Amino acid sequence: MTVMKPNGTESTSSSHGDYHGLDSGQVTRLIIQSLYDLGYSNAAKTLEADSQISIETPQVSQFRTAVHQGDWDGAEKILDGLDISSGTDRVQIKFLMRRQEYLERLETQDTPGALMVLRSKLTPLNCNKEELHNLTKLLMCSPSDLKSTAKWDGSQGTSRSQLFLTLQTFMPPSVTLSPHRLATLLNQSRAHQIHNSNYWMDYQQPWSLYKDFVGDERHFPTVTKHLLQDHQDEVWYLEFSNNGKYLASSSADKTVIVWNVDDNFSVQSVLKGHTEGVICLAWSPDDSMLLTSGQDGKAIIWDPVSGIHLRILHEHKDVVGACSWLPNGREFVTGSPDKQLLLWSVEGDIVHRFPSIRVMNLAVTPDGRRLIVLCNDNVIHFFDLETREKITEIQMNQVLTSVTVSRDSKYALINVKPEEVHLWDLHNYRIVTKYVGQLQKEFVIRSCFGGIEEQFVLSGSQDNYVYVWNRHTAELIETIPGHQGTVNCVRWCPSNSRMFASAGDDGHIRIWGPHI
Repeated sequence: MTVMKPNGTESTSSSHGDYHGLDSGQVTRLIIQSLYDLGYSNAAKTLEADSQISIETPQVSQFRTAVHQGDWDGAEKILDGLDISSGTDRVQIKFLMRRQEYLERLETQDTPGALMVLRSKLTPLNCNKEELHNLTKLLMCSPSDLKSTAKWDGSQGTSRSQLFLTLQTFMPPSVTLSPHRLATLLNQSRAHQIHNSNYWMDYQQPWSLYKDFVGDERHFPTVTKHLLQDHQDEVWYLEFSNNGKYLASSSADKTVIVWNVDDNFSVQSVLKGHTEGVICLAWSPDDSMLLTSGQDGKAIIWDPVSGIHLRILHEHKDVVGACSWLPNGREFVTGSPDKQLLLWSVEGDIVHRFPSIRVMNLAVTPDGRRLIVLCNDNVIHFFDLETREKITEIQMNQVLTSVTVSRDSKYALINVKPEEVHLWDLHNYRIVTKYVGQLQKEFVIRSCFGGIEEQFVLSGSQDNYVYVWNRHTAELIETIPGHQGTVNCVRWCPSNSRMFASAGDDGHIRIWGPHI
C-alpha cells in the first residue's frame, strides 16, 4: 500500500518501517485521522509535517471542499482525475452528485435550473431509471414536502456531508481513509475479545482498551436462586414469555403452570385441560395467549393469566409434539407423527396443510419467513412460510430431537443423538459448529441460545447436568449440577441477561443466577 505525503506524492509503506509487525506508515495515518476526529487539529497537523504523511491526497481534499461547498461543476472536473476503486463506475458517482444538485435547485425553487439538471445531466447518464422517475415526481413538491418525500435534509443540513461519505466509499484507501478507521478497528477488537470470552454477560461489564477482556465467571448464572416444585411429575418443557414477565412449564402431570417472574416466581395460574402429558408450549408474540400441545392429540389456546382455555383443537390423531406461533400473532403451526403439519388461524381454522411429514419437532423463525421441521426419518425440512412451498430438505444420518432458532433468524440449534448439538446456518443450510459432551441417547433434550447477544449455547442432558458452551469457539465452559434426573429443557430469560431456567425428570424447575 502507498501513503500520501502532504505534497501529494506517493510514498511506499515499506519506507516507513515496521511497528511491532504493523506498517508504521499506515499506523501513523490512522493516528493522524484520529487526532482530527478527537479535535486535536494542531497535533494532527504537526504529526503530518513531522511524518510527511497525510490522511488523503490533495485531490481528495479539493474534491471534499467542492462537494461541501456545492461546487458541482468543479467537483466533476476533479472527479475525472481522481483515483477510484477498481470496479467502480464513475457514472454512478456522477449520478449521486447530480441528484444532490437537482434537489438543491428544487429547494431554492429554481425549477428551470432543476429541469436543466434533470434533462441535460441526469437523464443522459442512463442510470437508475426508477430513481430518475422518482426524482421527476419531486418537481411538484414544495420545499418542505421535498425534504420529507426525498428523505433529505437540505443543503444547509447534513446532506452534503453524507453525500461525501457515500462517495468516499468508492475511493481506495491509498487516497483516503474511511471515516473513524481506528475506532472501527478498536471496536472490531472488542467484539473479537467478547466473542472469545467465556464470561461476558452484558454491557454493564467494564471493558478497557488497556488490557484484554477476560470476564468473571462469578457473573455467570450457576447458582440455583429458585427451586419450583409444584409439578407432580416430570417437567418436559418450559418457555419464558417474550417480555420475560412469566415462565410457563409443561409436565407429564397433564398440567401447565404459569409462573410470575416478577413476583418471586409465584404461581400465576395452573392450566388444566389436557388428559395426558403436555409436550410443548408457545407464547403468542404479544404474550396474550399460550398455545399448548400434548400426548392426548390436542392443541389448546389459553389465556395464560386467568388460566381459561380459549379454544381446543382436535384435528390431530396422534401425539402433538410441537407447536409454534407465527410473528403475526394470528397464525400458528402444529405438527404430529400422524403425518399432519398444519397451519392454523387463531380462530381455530386450518389455513394450510403442508405435505405429509411425521413431525418430531418444528420451529418458526422469528422473522416469520421459514418453518423448520424435523421428522422421524432424520430429515430436516425447510419451508417458505410466504409461499408455503418447501425450500429444501436435508437427509441426516443421526436422530434429530429438537430445534430452536436464534433471535436474528440466521441460525438454528438442532439437538442430535447421542451427544451433539449442531449450529445451522439458515442462509446456506449447513452445519457451522458442533457442540459435544451432553448425553441424549434415549430422550428428547432441548437446547437454547443464551446471553444478551446469544453468545452461549445451553443444553440439558441425561446425566443430570446443564451444559454450557461458548457459541463462537464451541468450548465447553460449564457443566452445572443440581437436578436429580434428566434435564429435559433449558431456556434463557429474555429480560434478564443473567438468568436461565431448566426443567427435569425430577419434577423440578431451577432458576439459575450468578454468584454476585
